[in-house]
Amino acid sequence: MSLESIIKKKVGNLETIPNTFIGVVDAQNALLFQALLKLLDSLDSIDGVIPLTDKNIAVITKVNDLMKATLFASAYLIGLKDFIKGFDTQAGLVNDIFSAQFDFSEKSLYKSVLKQSQKSTLQFLDEDAIGKAVFEPLQNNLLTNIYNGGKYSDMVTSIKDFILGDSNLDPKLTSYASRYARDSMAIFDNTYTQIIANDIGVEYWEYSGGTLEDSREFCLQRVDRVYTTEEIRKWADKEWKGKNPATNAETIFAYRGGYNCIHSLIPRDPEYVDNVSVNTYN
Repeated sequence: MSLESIIKKKVGNLETIPNTFIGVVDAQNALLFQALLKLLDSLDSIDGVIPLTDKNIAVITKVNDLMKATLFASAYLIGLKDFIKGFDTQAGLVNDIFSAQFDFSEKSLYKSVLKQSQKSTLQFLDEDAIGKAVFEPLQNNLLTNIYNGGKYSDMVTSIKDFILGDSNLDPKLTSYASRYARDSMAIFDNTYTQIIANDIGVEYWEYSGGTLEDSREFCLQRVDRVYTTEEIRKWADKEWKGKNPATNAETIFAYRGGYNCIHSLIPRDPEYVDNVSVNTYN
């Protein structure tokens, strides 16, 4: 595979690998909704109102555990494992990019960074994290509904919007998984690249990646252009919409355009820079 083909594959993976996982997540929402409706069928009601009783409270306090058990017995777990394996694939492509241009040899440190990134990502997407971030708020909302004499029909509408989404909002679980899947993959990819580049002493970088409907002006101004390491560090002093507040001269390589940015800084050797057009390098 040519260097440009490797780069194209690596950059494309920043979108396709998370999107595949997000698709798996989204497909589980209907399953979760049906499981919850079945649980709510056991609630006592009076003329459509859910009374505040010990039994009804006991039913609702099962929501978090039920949702976690349902999700992690589904295709979600397989999708999550495949997503985490995608980090290995991405690291391999980054290694190939360096091997094609520089005197590169893999170090145990690089593998440690890979494993730690996978572990950190899992901590945001495992049973405990999703329970706390997604299912506990749902359970608390349902309890509040009962405490205030809510109607069963209103409760069903509320959980439907929460789990399945509506015309304005994505399903809560899908939204949560999307954020962490896209950002964790992109941040790992660029952090892993920078760590190797620091060892080798890379001086030139190409800002690569496709442009989307909602691509930030920050990215549109830089995509397909080549910059020095020092020029990139100075970007951290600028302000733009969507900038990660943790961005500084060191972390700019990891965070780039900010939240949900799928662009990538590709290391380039001096020979490539010598042949790039003047209009690209500025």
